[in-house]
Amino acid sequence: MLPNGLQYTRQWMNKIIGKEMVETMFEFANKFNALHLTQEEYSLVFPAVISLKGNIVCFEINYHKIYSR
Repeated sequence: MLPNGLQYTRQWMNKIIGKEMVETMFEFANKFNALHLTQEEYSLVFPAVISLKGNIVCFEINYHKIYSR
């Protein structure tokens, strides 16, 4: 919800920040959610991601490597 009461939908995101950026964000979110991280695993990843200043992180997720513990 935006301060003016407007619901910030995907349609508005496309208009405000551009379709390419929105697609990138949703693609990342889908890949990240597909990992099915526990709260503990998420708490280890999140601080590293938010502490990157001005860097774009691009990585390919290797599901087999992660889940073959």
